[in-house]
Amino acid sequence: MAKLKLLAAAFAALALAVSPVAVVAQDAAPATEITPSSPLPDLPRSEELILGWSITSPIGVTNPWAIPGYTHQEGNVLMWEPLMYFGIFSDKEIPWLADSMEYTTSDFTKLEIKLNKDAKWSDGTPVTSADVVYTFEGQMQNEKLPYHAHFDQFVASATAVDELTVEVTFKIPAPRFKFEVLTEKFDTGIPIVPKAWMEAQGDYNAAPGRHRYPAFGPLRPGRVERQPEDLQPA
Repeated sequence: MAKLKLLAAAFAALALAVSPVAVVAQDAAPATEITPSSPLPDLPRSEELILGWSITSPIGVTNPWAIPGYTHQEGNVLMWEPLMYFGIFSDKEIPWLADSMEYTTSDFTKLEIKLNKDAKWSDGTPVTSADVVYTFEGQMQNEKLPYHAHFDQFVASATAVDELTVEVTFKIPAPRFKFEVLTEKFDTGIPIVPKAWMEAQGDYNAAPGRHRYPAFGPLRPGRVERQPEDLQPA
């Protein structure tokens, strides 16, 4: 009898699994063309890069300190640059916004950063030691930022010696800080942020950036157009 009951239960479960399930059909929303509010610059296609955000991310985030929205896994990361890169195949440091980063004491408690004099933000203003100090102090003071714990544990101060030189003093020996935190490789390392733009935002964690954020390199934010509400993630 027990076996019969088990067989009956099994057949009942199978019947439920293969029986038709009622589905409430929803009409797909018609495609909506997104038209810029004003004309975009007329550029050759070879000079344009169209970035798309995933449906789980806030649309239009170009500010690496925006919360939520920062991620190193989407196209907006192409607008953020570090002091140095590490070439994983060449096994070499690649100077970028900085010409050099060198420890100046044998106990690894001081680091000198020399900036590239030709580095500029996309609005044409130069990258200076003030931007680097602002970036470091933001990470030290703001618990919302991703490298706050590293800076809080290791960094005592960051000082602008001149327009192109920053001296970092560590609380304790920090022989790997230059590589682990200040050098971008794989998916780790911090980008430098523009002091003037950040200070103008009030709450920079709530500022997405959109086309107004000063980018780096050959990319210039042109315009960010929000997708229609019926395409927004719930």
